[in-house]
Amino acid sequence: MTRRDVLGRGAALALPAAAALLLSGCSQRMPRVGLTDASDLAAGSLLEALLGPPSARAVTMTAPPEPALLKKGVFESVVVATDVPGFLAMSKGALKEQELRETEERVVKNVNDVLKRYGFSARAVPFPPPALAAGDKTLVATLTPQTEQGGSPAERATGTAPQLLLVRLTITDPATGQALRIRDFYSGRDVGGSPNRRRANLRASDY
Repeated sequence: MTRRDVLGRGAALALPAAAALLLSGCSQRMPRVGLTDASDLAAGSLLEALLGPPSARAVTMTAPPEPALLKKGVFESVVVATDVPGFLAMSKGALKEQELRETEERVVKNVNDVLKRYGFSARAVPFPPPALAAGDKTLVATLTPQTEQGGSPAERATGTAPQLLLVRLTITDPATGQALRIRDFYSGRDVGGSPNRRRANLRASDY
């Protein structure tokens, strides 16, 4: 069973992973966030799924954390693929390919630097990710674009609500095709209030 975790109030995350750029509507109340800061937050969220939460966070959690996805003899590495053309198309020119490539590179480097300390690894691959060899102990993480309408009910009713560009992180078992984690990120504004949404603002530096 998967769980959809969306970045909650107060945290900031931008494209990939990820940015919440305003595609339409009022932009004055929702400033854009930097890709450099975003890459560290995205790396932290990916690390939380792969290694579990850091001990300082785990002791404060009110519910048992999800188990780490990486485990010796089971999964020992992860490949990361970003749908750069999809982000470019959905951002309507607000994002540049070089920016996205550099951001993905920072995310993968930050994740790999941490994973190496635990005997694991991460690397970037083209999107869509290529098929892996049978028996390869590697997970597949993809970063793909999604859209969601923000703003208040009144703004949505009048058509003035901002349209947010989100990134979806999906971690998959390539042997079965099962999605093990699905998380959506946006700019930190609460756009839904669904009870299954929680704040996810770990950084790579927390590990």
